[in-house]
Amino acid sequence: MFLRNNATGIHCCNNSSTNAIVLNKLLSYLSKKYYSHALSLTHNLILTQIKFMSETLPLTQSERIYLVNKLEFTKEKLTDAIKDLSAVQLEYKTTPQNWSINEILEHIALAENGIWQAVKQGLPTPPDATRRNEVTITDDELYEKISSREHKRVSPDVIKPTGKFATAEAALALFTKKRNATIEYVKTTEDDLRNRYWKHPVTGFIDLYQTIIFIAAHSDRHIEQLLEVKKDEGFSKV
Repeated sequence: MFLRNNATGIHCCNNSSTNAIVLNKLLSYLSKKYYSHALSLTHNLILTQIKFMSETLPLTQSERIYLVNKLEFTKEKLTDAIKDLSAVQLEYKTTPQNWSINEILEHIALAENGIWQAVKQGLPTPPDATRRNEVTITDDELYEKISSREHKRVSPDVIKPTGKFATAEAALALFTKKRNATIEYVKTTEDDLRNRYWKHPVTGFIDLYQTIIFIAAHSDRHIEQLLEVKKDEGFSKV
């Protein structure tokens, strides 16, 4: 018994060997019919993936406000912490091994630009939204982790205090200049900071937005260190 498919023009029967031949013809027919359609779908999927990987994602208004608040708060906190300190107070050390306020201030000023280099180096790389799941630390968790004084860390040599500034005012001026530039950048940038990344040894894989959070948190950490010096029983009152 033969059956005819009007769409394909292919006959089939109840003979197994004949049906095998018919099946091969049917598969050949379908592959030819749908090949161009499949190719078109594949092409469109590739284009969509490329667009997804390279599409820029500007900061939201809430992200800008969150970050500017952190940067402004720590800038004012540092300015207030060293206000009206005498030369004796600026040079005081709780132990010979610990940093003085002058040294802490120098470190904060140097790190302000040093950490920014991670943002600067990351911006030329194409944004890649497919790697978002590799960022496992939240913004708040990152700020808490970096600002916490619970764990001591060794500073990289490049931002260790070595007496680079003649006065505390000079160190604070450098810090303030860079911090103001960073605040203005956050307020106005259209760069995609969320889909560009790097790996820090303490925080792991983070995006460039979080790197600027890192800048604020790092200064907060060392402002607290500075305040610890001021609370020491041996700290001069004048």
